[in-house]
Amino acid sequence: MTRPRTVAAILPAALAAAVLTTAGTAAARPAATHPAAAAHRVAAAVAPLRAWGANDNGQLGNGTLLTASRPVKVKLPKGVTITQVRAGCSDTVALTSTGRVYAWGQNTKGQLGDGTTATRTVPVRVKLPAGIKATAVRAGCRDKPGR
Repeated sequence: MTRPRTVAAILPAALAAAVLTTAGTAAARPAATHPAAAAHRVAAAVAPLRAWGANDNGQLGNGTLLTASRPVKVKLPKGVTITQVRAGCSDTVALTSTGRVYAWGQNTKGQLGDGTTATRTVPVRVKLPAGIKATAVRAGCRDKPGR
């Protein structure tokens, strides 16, 4: 059995609490929102992934910056299955069934982990080190680790 290895120090703030492993699969988890992130919500219990609420940084992942009072479909790449999703204040992070991580929303400090500081209105794959699979994700708010 491979022992999980935490590499939080190499990840941006929004993903700093992710637990990564070199073996195994992602565990399914319910959707959640950081307590301070009351401005938007995400739901992984339904397929396809849906989000609603504030969207001034693209945190709904639907390709727009428009607020949504009803759930809208998150524009995930074809064939991606989300097992866990977390909403931060202005970004969202999701874990796939294959241990990959996608993130979208505000990225002014590189918190989406895609190697840029461009805000993303649709999910982008986080650039994890080679051979690393995530087993859980958490989102933070104002550079504070979340749940």
